[in-house]
Amino acid sequence: MIHIIHGKDQSKAYKRFCEVSKKIQTDDPTLALYNFSPENFVASSLDELVQAQSLFGGGHLVLGENLLSNTNLSGAILASLENLSLSPHMFVFFEEELNKEILEKIKPHAKVEEFTMAKGWDKDLEKPVYALQDAIGAHDKKTIWVSYQKVLYAGFAEEMIFWKLAKYLKNLLVIQRGGGMSEIGTTSEYYFGKLKAQSSKFKDKELITKLGDLISIWHDSHRGLCDFDLALERWVLGI
Repeated sequence: MIHIIHGKDQSKAYKRFCEVSKKIQTDDPTLALYNFSPENFVASSLDELVQAQSLFGGGHLVLGENLLSNTNLSGAILASLENLSLSPHMFVFFEEELNKEILEKIKPHAKVEEFTMAKGWDKDLEKPVYALQDAIGAHDKKTIWVSYQKVLYAGFAEEMIFWKLAKYLKNLLVIQRGGGMSEIGTTSEYYFGKLKAQSSKFKDKELITKLGDLISIWHDSHRGLCDFDLALERWVLGI
């Protein structure tokens, strides 16, 4: 079984992803759990999991986050869709947003749920988020904190703030490693130029550390090891 959950409303989409994952684990506690993100995914892992059995002879629950929307990884997954769908194992993917071409390839093999923004959503409402990202890029601690409060005041859930910051830091990291506009999914030279200038202000491995700390907040909170909202606030204060 393949279950794809995606959409521009990342907060609702990820909440649904967590609900589906939790229900599967509750229904069958014997499933061996595997988590993949762009940072630890290897294409050969899918083939191995499809063919393998867990230590106790049961199936696998494979969770993937933002793999299909990654141009460097999607090809391997799309090529394995039929095998994944026919496998006795469970594959649940969360994606921030998927283009039509990928969706058309996925739909014959998977259950797909999309979470869109409410009708009338104004992109200008995201300006506080862009201001927060710019403050982080400028290493302006005072402005970072003020901008974070403005984002919360604008009505953004902490989960959505998390995903937008994670995507921002990932883009900076890709650019710092020599990636171009296509690698970060933009056609705007202005936006790319701004991110390139911001990425140059971070020291070697600094972005990796900050992004790793941010991702850890998500995983730790869902394991009950920390309070998500408080941990995100501390991360913002410490950046």
